Amino acid sequence: MAILLALATSAFAANGFFSVGQDDGRWWFFDPDGERFFSAGVNVVAPGGHYCPALGYSPYHENIIALYGSEAAWADVTEQRLRDWNFNTLGGWSDFGLANETPYTVVLYMSGADWMSGFVPDYWGQDFYDRVADTAAGCAARADDSRLIGWFIDNEMRWGPDWRRVADLFADYIAFLPEAPGKRIMVAWLHQRYGGNLAALNAVYGWNLTNWSDLLQLTEVSPLPKNKTQADDREAWTAFVADHFFQVTAQAIRAADPNHLVMGARFVSWCTPQVVLEAAAQYCDVISVNHYLLWDFYAWLHETLREKVRFVSAEDMLSAYNEISGLPVLISEFSMRGLDAVPPSTYPPNWFFKTADTQTERTAWAMAFVRQCTHSDYVIGYHWFDYMDEPALGRFDGENSNFGLVTEMDKPYAMLVAAFTMANLEAYQWPFE
Repeated sequence: MAILLALATSAFAANGFFSVGQDDGRWWFFDPDGERFFSAGVNVVAPGGHYCPALGYSPYHENIIALYGSEAAWADVTEQRLRDWNFNTLGGWSDFGLANETPYTVVLYMSGADWMSGFVPDYWGQDFYDRVADTAAGCAARADDSRLIGWFIDNEMRWGPDWRRVADLFADYIAFLPEAPGKRIMVAWLHQRYGGNLAALNAVYGWNLTNWSDLLQLTEVSPLPKNKTQADDREAWTAFVADHFFQVTAQAIRAADPNHLVMGARFVSWCTPQVVLEAAAQYCDVISVNHYLLWDFYAWLHETLREKVRFVSAEDMLSAYNEISGLPVLISEFSMRGLDAVPPSTYPPNWFFKTADTQTERTAWAMAFVRQCTHSDYVIGYHWFDYMDEPALGRFDGENSNFGLVTEMDKPYAMLVAAFTMANLEAYQWPFE
């Protein structure tokens, strides 16, 4: 990190913790000494690697123990590598306890949502409030850690239709049982929105409710709106849920730990409703976005349909996330993969998920993306997913991709890491000619 600090210029008063702000026309992190800090990070920097269900163990972990003899020895090698490659941050799911100096981030999983299925819990339920309180108590234990950059509230929550479930939060909450607190909140919200006019609500949704309590018993509705009035209602409900979620979680984190940044919930770049971003912006310090490139046809299709689903635009280097929120953007996950590596990279499907033929092409694509980040005035960092390749036979969710900076034998992809070694410093050359 010494090289990075030498290139930075002091702009903020040192406060002992990381902060964000604007300097010389650009958003930055500022480190505990008040120096500009562009977060060049890596996810899953952990000796455990990826567990492979088909094998019953993590091949990466087996390999590094054979190579180095212990996790501690691996950590020494790995931290030095990251320093040599000018990475300065341990991203999500990294074993920050094994590193001595590198700044780090933590994913909190406050929501209780299920990442695999896209299940959305009741954000007014006692289970949610208990989870938030318990998680925030853990934040308090790190409140004085100057190496911690900040907290991610959660990761890739489903806020609307996506690959896991084609439905909005209105449909999710309608499906709750009558006794669910969130269902009762929803009925009260609709009553207020329609001014108690049940006939008007019935007309919009084609229901035959005779009184407002009948709505508590209703458990099915179309997964997506069927007309503009429904779309407006359902978007407003999503905004109401998101505002509640981010208010409760962010306030709990700040009450337990007033020193560190609240860095959003790692939105899926292509699948985040604009009203959710607007809600998060009221309570967070940074907007974190996980962004993977799609082939041009699918990116075009997304933009064509975006107005109907009212998602934030993911084109133009996620500039809409900054413009709408008024906050800096951290790319909390991104990656490229090549078909010439040991992992087959068949999942996520390579006909949908942009995939290079060779490591040369992979490196070129990665650097094109990185340089857009470093040359922007609102991206304050990027975290590569991830340190090691995924198992060829798949991890827990079936992913089997060449996402690593190193192979499962812990051998660096020389071309890629050489390119990162240079590119990770470029943001500090701001402003560019």
